[in-house]
Amino acid sequence: MKIGFRKVVLACLALSSTALSQSTSPQDLQKAVEDLQGEVKALRAEIDQLRAGLQSQAAARPTPIVIDVAGSPSRGDVSAKVVLIEFSDYQCPYCMDYFSRTYPQLIADYVKTGKVRYIVRDFPGENIHPFALKAAEGARCAGEQGKFWEMHDYLFNNQKTLPTTAVTDGAKSLGLKMAEFQTCFGGDKYVAEIRKEADEIKKLGAQGTPAFVFGIPDPENPAKVKLAKALVGSQTYTTYQQIIDALLGK
Repeated sequence: MKIGFRKVVLACLALSSTALSQSTSPQDLQKAVEDLQGEVKALRAEIDQLRAGLQSQAAARPTPIVIDVAGSPSRGDVSAKVVLIEFSDYQCPYCMDYFSRTYPQLIADYVKTGKVRYIVRDFPGENIHPFALKAAEGARCAGEQGKFWEMHDYLFNNQKTLPTTAVTDGAKSLGLKMAEFQTCFGGDKYVAEIRKEADEIKKLGAQGTPAFVFGIPDPENPAKVKLAKALVGSQTYTTYQQIIDALLGK
């Protein structure tokens, strides 16, 4: 219920006009004033009750989840209206399925057209995929030489050799400076950061890979992304399409 202050004033004026026109004695006038005071008091109580209800609803409303993506590997227009964050495991067969079936089409239809900014974060399942963490390190070390996405694609395309030579073969194939790459790759430089990212998506309730977060970036700070939708598992292209189009306002 919404009570306008102007309506309250007009109602009081109408009451007072009626009271003055019909009351001739001081006693009647005093009673009319008391009646008006009672009306105002009741209205104030109702407004206070409404205000308390609104404050209670605001307190009960969940705080939006915001993910800071500063420093994460990113593809697409930084000012894109929608951000898609993939939490991935290089050794996961479902991540491979998504990479081969759906990822290329999403990049072509949404990222290269400037509609979506695509971000990859690491979620290696170390208990069941013992080579996923090192692969994630390899991709980040390649990123230091501007070749993250190339290494990302190479590792998935050569997933079967992750236990052996995929990372070093990828570095050589991409023409990386091997001494610099090996210093980075052999020093566990990114292990803590990778595990921190994995913990972050676990806190959101994801238990498997690939996991996806669809969000809206803060116009003032695109590195702050407000979660709008989440998915787990390799889905059909249509599933991603419907979510993205809804966020784009189509």
